[in-house]
Amino acid sequence: MRKLKEAARLLLEFKLGVRQIARTCDISTSTAHAYVDRLKELDVPYGEIAVMGDDELEELLFPQGERAPAKPLPDFEYLSKEMTRPGVTLMLLHEEYRKDNPDGYRRSRFYELYSKWANKVDPVMRFTHKAGEKMFIDFSGDA
Repeated sequence: MRKLKEAARLLLEFKLGVRQIARTCDISTSTAHAYVDRLKELDVPYGEIAVMGDDELEELLFPQGERAPAKPLPDFEYLSKEMTRPGVTLMLLHEEYRKDNPDGYRRSRFYELYSKWANKVDPVMRFTHKAGEKMFIDFSGDA
């Protein structure tokens, strides 16, 4: 919820637009739009928002009955194991995910979530070597 309070600060104190708020807070423009619309409806000064707790602010802007259900996250470990099989692509896995979860994430967000997860779980290790000292072979295909 820190992003909600930051979005309120950017809107009410700095008068930034929706896209600038979305970029600054690293949220989607549709989410930023929802925050901005609710903040404008309530017309609460930032001084009051600044002293509120995160849960209190969330309850003020989005009362319990109005919350949209969260989209189910994909099983990233399963996706990672499946990606090692020949012929399996992230696009095929996304189609499978959408069959199981019709209201789930769209392709671009699905790819982004998987990429962030994969970068945290499987970091790349850099090798430093002298030229000509070792030979590396990169083979891609059926063997």
